[in-house]
Amino acid sequence: PSGKGYYHVNVSLLDDKTKDQITDAQVELTIKDPFMGDKTKELERMTINKTISYGNYVQMIGWDTYSIKVRIQRPDISRAINTKFNFKP
Repeated sequence: PSGKGYYHVNVSLLDDKTKDQITDAQVELTIKDPFMGDKTKELERMTINKTISYGNYVQMIGWDTYSIKVRIQRPDISRAINTKFNFKP
């Protein structure tokens, strides 16, 4: 994308027991923007060198710390997995 402050977020998922790649998840990213409010974006499934991951571009402008929440939903599991981290541009 054109413009300032774009970052590519990439999430790779592995099964805890088998260590196999997870290829059937829906992954959603929510960014708590201190000025513009929350932004939610679906991460798209990507294949690079036979490795599956989920990614998309997001815009984070400024110097403040952003709280980022990742929600992972698999079709065969009723409960979503949530994790979060902070990012400072």
